[in-house]
Amino acid sequence: MKYLLLTWIVLSVFCHAFSQVSKCGAATNSIIFNENNAKIEIHMDNSTFFSCQNPERGFEDDNQFSLYDNQSTIVATTKNGNIIYSDVPYGKDDVGPVAEEGQSTNCQFWDQYFSVTDSDIHTLFKLLSSSDNHVIQNCDEIPRSILTWPAKGNQFIFDEYGVALNRSFAEFFDYDHDGIYDPCKGDYPYIQTDDCYIGYHEGKPIPSRIVLTVSNKNYRYFPSDTLSHIEKRIYTFAFKGEGDINQTIFQKFTYVNKSKEDYYNCYFSFISDPDIGCWNDDLVGCDTTMNMYYCYNKTPIDSLCESNTTYNEYPPILSMRYLQMPDRVQKFARDVDGKIVYDQFGNKVLQDPKYLDSSYDTIVSGKMSSFVINRYIDSIRLPFYTTRNYFELVSGIKIDGTPIYDAGDNHMIKYAFPGDPSDENAFSMCKKDIVNYDQHVMFSTGPFILPSDSAKSIIYAISNTWGVDLPCPNLEKVKYTNIVAESAINSCAFQYLSGPNAPNIEADINTSRLTLHLNNDANSNNFNEKYEETILHGPFAGSKYLFEGYKVYQVLNNDINITDLDNPLKAKLISQSDIHQGLDSIIEVTGDAFLNPLEGKLKNGKTYYFIAVAYAVNEVVTLDSTRDPLFKPIVRSKFIPQVYA
Repeated sequence: MKYLLLTWIVLSVFCHAFSQVSKCGAATNSIIFNENNAKIEIHMDNSTFFSCQNPERGFEDDNQFSLYDNQSTIVATTKNGNIIYSDVPYGKDDVGPVAEEGQSTNCQFWDQYFSVTDSDIHTLFKLLSSSDNHVIQNCDEIPRSILTWPAKGNQFIFDEYGVALNRSFAEFFDYDHDGIYDPCKGDYPYIQTDDCYIGYHEGKPIPSRIVLTVSNKNYRYFPSDTLSHIEKRIYTFAFKGEGDINQTIFQKFTYVNKSKEDYYNCYFSFISDPDIGCWNDDLVGCDTTMNMYYCYNKTPIDSLCESNTTYNEYPPILSMRYLQMPDRVQKFARDVDGKIVYDQFGNKVLQDPKYLDSSYDTIVSGKMSSFVINRYIDSIRLPFYTTRNYFELVSGIKIDGTPIYDAGDNHMIKYAFPGDPSDENAFSMCKKDIVNYDQHVMFSTGPFILPSDSAKSIIYAISNTWGVDLPCPNLEKVKYTNIVAESAINSCAFQYLSGPNAPNIEADINTSRLTLHLNNDANSNNFNEKYEETILHGPFAGSKYLFEGYKVYQVLNNDINITDLDNPLKAKLISQSDIHQGLDSIIEVTGDAFLNPLEGKLKNGKTYYFIAVAYAVNEVVTLDSTRDPLFKPIVRSKFIPQVYA
């Protein structure tokens, strides 16, 4: 049985000590976010469970997971020296936003997940393209997921639920720049992932699904602690694609300070319990250059244990990487005479502000600030015994300014095991004689300032990477997985190809056959088979993907996405044609591809399902695809407009 359960029991006896200040009770709902090959179970009470199927084997068991639990927290100090925190390990989030003076909270409305898909957004775009002056007259045709997005001024929510959204609880693309969310005028759910404010209608990759939760942490663990008044919004999203992007799920955490005080020395952290299948044979490490931590199996074959499902001989490597973080505040290092210290290159030496010091000299880009393995800290165990203990654990620095982690021989560091496991001379857990393999870690970024009534956000990616040799793995493939993840959200510096739009399917039904007709409407980027897309960056810049052909599949049911087309249990290729051999936009179907030829004739009254995709080829990439692994020689449709039945 996992030691985590013992901690949970201990924590439960402290629940009565929480001083609650909230209009609503603890959140209880959960949802399965299942996109591409990745799956994450999200609980509104501040926990997530991650799993990811082997692309060659699929999910062997629904209980397989590589992350047992992942919770978030912020610690900070006030101007007068009080420590505040937004979460405690395995605590409960309360439903909805922080209750403001004189305002009521509709708990039933907020106790839900707000979910929107790329199909919903494409439907809105089609309605807008056929409207006059970019205004939809019949707003009832807009998908309900877009109408109920909890953005500022949403009149539909007020009319439907009586909830007045006088501030924004959800990001949106403001098409007409009036600051009010109105999908009838072209506004839609949106996640700001970088400094480029580019709309999805302008070519920015649309997540295949976005799920939003709004909650708050406004209690104290000890009665003497200061209430945090922290509001939290979590966006969970993924992208359709091919290869490594299918193994990745993204989350954006936005924390809002609803207190009347500014918060200093802020550190954001994930309290993670990674388990690669069985919990008792896992090792961890971090890469400070990529702001990433990872967990891998000690042996090539996953162990057996009573509480978790093993991956057997196919254990993946789990990685979590910060992609965007708040800017950090720093102090200039000074000598005993108060003079600024410079390094050998003439640069000022920077250091974190000391405990309770709210001043700073400069602001620099955010980065991972510490990676601490909780089980290696003899002085601190969960539950924490003082608020000060907890601040030390999250910040990675003791109150006296020394790093918290003992790497051996009294060598104190902030980053546990930062060396590559495949490097015999590097400091990695693979080279240590570890007794307890169940790892609990703190993965932090900071320090930063969170002023009153302001927000700061963190975006991270969580991925599984398969096919890496164990033990002591080489991390190059893991790093590449995370480079692909970064390319999906940083539209300023990277490009994520949209691919040709999938064609529509129309059918003529006869007694013994179906005739499928493929066509592209005027709004398609492949209208008249004229799709082309230019690579903007890198060694292939200027080269183009051009439409090449169609593939038509018979699929198992109408709950099929683009990545299922590579699974022979869910999809069968029945037709492929290209511009060189002659396009075939009319396909005769006489048999059931899921049955053998003797039994495979079509049956009257039975429903059959079909999907068509378009694909394009870049001849330059085809000649040498090794020059830039982010671009493949062939791209296909990322979005399926329909499953024809």
